[in-house]
Amino acid sequence: MQINHDFGVSPEIYLERGKNNDFPHFSSCPVCKIKKKLYRHGFYYRYGIQEENCLTRLVFCRYICQNPACKMTFSVIPSFIVPRFQFLLDSILSLLKRKLDGERFSDGIRQRANFYFKRFISDAHQNWLLQFFRQEGTSETVPEDKTKKARKLLKMIQDFGESTFLRKSTDSFSNYFMAPSLYQIKKIHST
Repeated sequence: MQINHDFGVSPEIYLERGKNNDFPHFSSCPVCKIKKKLYRHGFYYRYGIQEENCLTRLVFCRYICQNPACKMTFSVIPSFIVPRFQFLLDSILSLLKRKLDGERFSDGIRQRANFYFKRFISDAHQNWLLQFFRQEGTSETVPEDKTKKARKLLKMIQDFGESTFLRKSTDSFSNYFMAPSLYQIKKIHST
């Protein structure tokens, strides 16, 4: 299970710190609610793509519940990581903006940009985004045209704050940003 956490640093600083990041301390288990500190259960690595060809090795801290009846394990992931995606959040948003601006991509990145773009302009995803912003109190009107609506939603995400948007939207809904509708995540509130 993943817990999205805002480390308050840029991806570059998070990468530089590695295992020395300020990982959170948990005084209770988010699943069984027992009031015992979660035990640090080690680290694991995952690759993330920051730019078109910039592969980075990210470190994540794992925790385990000390309740013998639960023993649930958790991973704390930074709020700039989109669950189940290799590209980091800022890279996905940058690709979407560049695609909306009509930029041509090299073959290596063109397919990825098209994949993100198709998912972002889908009715289901745009409705999900609108629902999130309405819940957050935004009353802005959005155009009916899919491309214009996509531009507006992208600007709303950037104005809201990219990491804040990802963390809050993951906490608020059973799906996550850019998720296919068939994938569901278990809702755990970030710290």
